[in-house]
Amino acid sequence: QKSGVIFDNMEKIGGYFVSLYKGATRESVYLMMLDNSNKMIECRLLSQGSVDSAELSARKITEAALSRNSSVLILAHNHPGGTVQPSDSDITFTRAMRRALLPIDLQLVEHIIVANDEYLPLIKYLRDKDRW
Repeated sequence: QKSGVIFDNMEKIGGYFVSLYKGATRESVYLMMLDNSNKMIECRLLSQGSVDSAELSARKITEAALSRNSSVLILAHNHPGGTVQPSDSDITFTRAMRRALLPIDLQLVEHIIVANDEYLPLIKYLRDKDRW
């Protein structure tokens, strides 16, 4: 936990999650909650699953964010023993969560996928490929 640290670039964000997932054998989802200055309020484990899946809902994200008065959010999940390549369900989930959170002023700014010592910022990846 690095509350109070400013996460204002992708290297800091990606590096934080790579170290957080070091040695993980099950897929899990974290929510990094930031204030409007990109200062971390909390990074919370929201879901832990099997080797290749973890369940999560917009409601769970919303409740966590509102409980900490955060409006800037970064999701992260890992692909244990896999690759950072996003699955179709990763892409569909990210788009759906971003759309669901916007009307209540919660901004999902990124969704990080971690595998081994690599990370992929999914929203940036989709924008760069004109698939957003």
